[in-house]
Amino acid sequence: MSEFSFADSRELAQLQVADIIAGAAADALLSWSGRRPMTAYHEELKGTNLEAMFVGGMLPSVAMPDVQAPKPGEVSLVDGSAAFLRETGYIS
Repeated sequence: MSEFSFADSRELAQLQVADIIAGAAADALLSWSGRRPMTAYHEELKGTNLEAMFVGGMLPSVAMPDVQAPKPGEVSLVDGSAAFLRETGYIS
């Protein structure tokens, strides 16, 4: 891969769906971890497969392999995802 670019979600319905799922996942993690108030919506989400879509899917599984240390000023996708899961209280 020689080039990386971002698409505009206003032009691609697929990105709009991905944005909705990512937003719901982040909101659910924050709520389930106690960092946001729990609502009936969040309780209902517990009965869905939402967690399976992002843990081990969009985000790495809890059992992460060793990765090469990032260069100064860089954070790898795995490290950034793991930090997010730690900050939300999903993993310790």
